[in-house]
Amino acid sequence: MVFSRHTVTQVLVALGLNEQDWSSWYRVFKQRFQAEPAARVLLAESLKHVGADDIYVVAGDGTQTPRSGGRMEGVGWLRNPRTPAFKIGIHRAQRWFNGSWLMPAENGYSRAMPLRWLPAFTASRRDKAKNRT
Repeated sequence: MVFSRHTVTQVLVALGLNEQDWSSWYRVFKQRFQAEPAARVLLAESLKHVGADDIYVVAGDGTQTPRSGGRMEGVGWLRNPRTPAFKIGIHRAQRWFNGSWLMPAENGYSRAMPLRWLPAFTASRRDKAKNRT
C-alpha cells in the first residue's frame, strides 16, 4: 500500500526496496505497456483455474474518468457522479468498460479479477478528438 503519491519511487519504498539500486526498476517501467498481450495472458491463466464443466463467470461494469480539458480522445460532457441526486451536475469525462472474471467462491467470498479495461468512447467523441489535431 502506498499512502502518498503513486509513483514508482513510492511503490519501491512501500515494498522495502529502499537500499537497492532502482535503475533496473525504472528501465522496466519506462517501457510502454502492451495491453493486448497482457490481456491474453490473463485470460489464459484464469482459464487454468476453471474446470471444463465449470461455469466461467464474467462481469462487466462501466465507469468514467473526470477530465479537465476537452481535447483528449473520447472526452465529452457526462453526468457527474460526485454531485447530489437532488442537484445533478455535469462534467467532462471519458467512458470506460471494465470486464472482470468472477473467481470461484472460497470460504464464502468471491473476487473479481480485471481482464480488460477498454475505452467506451462514442464515435462522435473519437472523431472530434481526431479533427482537432
